Amino acid sequence: MRGISRNIDPLGRITLPKEYRKTFGIKEDDYIAIYFEGEVIKLHVAEIGYRGIARQLDELGRLTLPKEARRTLEYEDKQLVEMFIAGDDICIIKAGNSCTICGKIHAEHQVHGKPICEACLIEAAGVLDLRRRTEAMRNKEKSLEGRASNQAM
Repeated sequence: MRGISRNIDPLGRITLPKEYRKTFGIKEDDYIAIYFEGEVIKLHVAEIGYRGIARQLDELGRLTLPKEARRTLEYEDKQLVEMFIAGDDICIIKAGNSCTICGKIHAEHQVHGKPICEACLIEAAGVLDLRRRTEAMRNKEKSLEGRASNQAM
């Protein structure tokens, strides 16, 4: 799920990637609807009559993220974020909050300083457990072979 990384500038603005603007037909002066799902900021072109939070895109493809949202989500000045497309939305999350293995948003665990989601952690633990069992079986077989060869002598 890795997307495009950008920094939020000191004024809370973020530049939407040209590829994303082209994909969604977003032009200068369009209003962009902003809403939130957990730690994800979601953006899409605001329809006429939209009554939620919306910001106008400037000539450089930037829009200002609401200060309250930045404060609530603990975004700092120059915060590095990742942007990606999910369905009809452009999604923004803090960089480093997604799973290193599968890219799932909001990895619940850290392993050696790397974020990892619950599912990947369980899968990795299962793989490690299988390796340990296999190694134990091999060691047991070697031990039995060694005893059998000692008894044959």
